[in-house]
Amino acid sequence: QLREVIPHVKMERKLSKIETLTLAKNYIMALTNVICEMRGEEQPYT
Repeated sequence: QLREVIPHVKMERKLSKIETLTLAKNYIMALTNVICEMRGEEQPYT
């Protein structure tokens, strides 16, 4: 189900578990940075 909710480029093959988790981690880090920026806080993942 995680594969269905993380944004990624459509590929011919299904993402591996490692690829899915890496994309999810990067997405969470990016969203955290956006929230921190909106609050005027330092971005933890730059």
